[in-house]
Order: sequence, then structure tokens, then C-alpha cells
Amino acid sequence: MNFWTIIEITFTVIVIITSIWKAVRATIQLSKDKTLYPMILQYITEAEATGKSGPEKLGYVLVHIESFAKSKGISVDLVYIKDLIERIITVTKMVNIK
Repeated sequence: MNFWTIIEITFTVIVIITSIWKAVRATIQLSKDKTLYPMILQYITEAEATGKSGPEKLGYVLVHIESFAKSKGISVDLVYIKDLIERIITVTKMVNIK
């Protein structure tokens, strides 16, 4: 084998390993989302009933999701959860307007 063939094979292996790693991470995240999503919706509904301000409602949901996740042994990225909550609220607002 010449030098360039070895470089091509090495590059190909790195790309394949990276792709597999990304797919595994996405699968793990999806399984977490399936567990947490119904609870997020429940806590959003509860927060809406409190009559608090937007940031207070968000805090309420985040605290409860973090507690729920800990009780289930799930590690959560609260920044990701916050983004997910904001996307849910945006979609809900668009549906309510229509």
C-alpha cells in the first residue's frame, strides 16, 4: 500500500466512526426525549395554571423536570430542555392563533 491509500482508509474509518457515534448519541437523546416529553407537557400545563410570569413558569417546569429525571436516573441537559420547552410553547402559540 502506498501512503495515499493509507491516508484515504484512515480518513474513511474516522468518518464512519464519527457517523456511528453521532447516530448513537441521537438515539440516546431520543429515548430520553420520549421519557421526558410527556412530563414536560404535564409540567407546562401545571405551570400555566399557577398564573405566574413566563420566566417563573419556565423555572417551575425546569425544576420539576430535573427532579423527575433524577428520580428516573436520567441525566438531563437543562439548556436542551429549556430550548425544547420554548419550541413547544412557540408551536402551541401558532396553533392557538390559527
